[in-house]
Amino acid sequence: MRYSVRYYAASRQWFVIDSSVGIEIVGMYGSKNAAVRHAKESEEKWLRYGRVGETGMRPAA
Repeated sequence: MRYSVRYYAASRQWFVIDSSVGIEIVGMYGSKNAAVRHAKESEEKWLRYGRVGETGMRPAA
């Protein structure tokens, strides 16, 4: 999975992490449910559209 959710006790927030380029924070939330929803939606978008941009291929018209 490209996107993950982590809790940081120091800030009391849930972080959505993009692991494709190391560790990049793409969202911060006060609730776990909101963070998980963001991670799932981002993962689905990446699976649907992101691979096209990364491979240089264009979708069929």
